[in-house]
Amino acid sequence: MPLKVNRFEIHDGSIHYVDPGSAPKVDTSVKEMHVLAGNLTNSADETSKLPSTIVADGKAYDGTIHINMKMNALNKQPTFDLAADIKGANLVKMNSFLKAYGKFDVSKGTFGLYSEFAAEGGKFKGYVKPIIKDLKVLGTEDKKDGFFQKAKEALIGWGVIS
Repeated sequence: MPLKVNRFEIHDGSIHYVDPGSAPKVDTSVKEMHVLAGNLTNSADETSKLPSTIVADGKAYDGTIHINMKMNALNKQPTFDLAADIKGANLVKMNSFLKAYGKFDVSKGTFGLYSEFAAEGGKFKGYVKPIIKDLKVLGTEDKKDGFFQKAKEALIGWGVIS
């Protein structure tokens, strides 16, 4: 049965990732999301190589997220063209995530990420470019940390380890 959705839209939505088993508990979210998808169908469109589109914007950690994707969901192998970026995310507000998975925290910094990916015929190409500005790992809140934790955070702050 052919199905076609000309336009699908989400206003002021949110996506959450919660890991209650982590220490500390991780509750990460993208808020104020606006998603617009067009030309979603389960029947072939021979007039366009990438007939479906998805554009999404949202906010996370005082930063903005933007995604622009064109795709052909009916192909047996993934076929898409994706551009995505995160701008101005506050790293201090990401500390529960950083502590849970990286075992360190930060006292200052912003995070950005720029990426483009494409897939066709079983081949993938693309890049991811993370940008961290004004990073400060060791701060006054770390005075109670042990020697090895302070040393680890100092090395991360200097870019020696990641």
